Amino acid sequence: MPLSHNASIRAAAATRVVERMMRNQPGHRGRWTGRGGQSDKWVELKDALAPGGHATAHPRDWDGSAWVTDTTASREIEVYDEIGTCRGRGKGTYSSPHDAGSIARVRLNTQSSRWEIVDLQPNALLITGLATAAVASTDSTFTIDGVTVMNPSGGLICDTDPAAAITVYNVHSWDADDDARVEAAWNETTDHWEALQVTCPA
Repeated sequence: MPLSHNASIRAAAATRVVERMMRNQPGHRGRWTGRGGQSDKWVELKDALAPGGHATAHPRDWDGSAWVTDTTASREIEVYDEIGTCRGRGKGTYSSPHDAGSIARVRLNTQSSRWEIVDLQPNALLITGLATAAVASTDSTFTIDGVTVMNPSGGLICDTDPAAAITVYNVHSWDADDDARVEAAWNETTDHWEALQVTCPA
C-alpha cells in the first residue's frame, strides 16, 4: 500500500535525520570530500597497478565533447588501491591499439591526503584465442594468439601485450592441435593465465 502524503513527509524527514547522524559519526566526517565539495577525478594510469598497490596517473579533462588525458608531468597524481582489488595497465605500456592505460575514478581521502581508487576499468578475467602450435598433455605451458576478451565487459589485458602470443598454463594437461580454440582464465593468486577448455584434437 502506498504511503499517505503525511507519512511520506515524515519518512523523508526521518531519512534526513539519519543522514545527518551518519555524517556526524566519528571517523565519518572529513574522510572523503562529498556532495557540495566533491573531489572525484577521472584519471588514466601512467604506470601499471597491482592489487593493494599504488601508481602514478594522468588526469582526464572534459574538453566539451570528450574526455582527454593530460600527460603534463606537473599534473600527475599518485592513486592508491586501499582494498586490494584493482589491477591496471599503464598508458603506453604496449603499442597501439593497446596503448591506453586503465581508466579510473579516484577520490581524495582527507585523512590520509591520498587519492583512493573508487572505480577502475576491469582487468580481463576470461579470454579466448588459438593455440600457436600443437599441445601435448605433458606441456606445462603453451601460447595462444588472436586473443579476444570474453569477460568482463570493457576488460583490459594488463599483464602482457594483447597483440602478442600469450602464455597459458596447461594445468589440466590438455592435448590440442595447432590453431585449436582455447578458453583461458586469469588466476589472481598465481598471476597467470590457465587453460580452462580446449577444442579436442582431431
